[in-house]
Amino acid sequence: MSQVVKTFTGFIMMMFLMLTAVSMLGMYTETVSAQNLHSAMIDELENSNYAKTVMEDCFTVADSNNYQLEIHLYSTEMGKVSCKNKSELPQVVKGVYMAEVVVEYALRSPLFYLNEQQIVAGYAR
Repeated sequence: MSQVVKTFTGFIMMMFLMLTAVSMLGMYTETVSAQNLHSAMIDELENSNYAKTVMEDCFTVADSNNYQLEIHLYSTEMGKVSCKNKSELPQVVKGVYMAEVVVEYALRSPLFYLNEQQIVAGYAR
């Protein structure tokens, strides 16, 4: 009889550890995905010399991945311009020497009762 109890206890512990591992891998995958997207956006902005069409594409990609994107443009002619969506982008982008790219994504884990917003921020120069 004790052998059955030990077997089921071991089985339950293994299932709990497996669920914990899967939950942690899911959170890790979401974090790496957001970081990779952020890095790709910075590269695209730098390589396009802060083209408006590229910024619009960045907002489209962020929306399709359920991320919130903010781009803060630093310009010699316009000063600092903050954009939280496509409609807030300036009509003409001139004199931009740097942009701050902020990606906000949800980190969720039902097993750990975790539902937080995480931020990845960096500069395109």
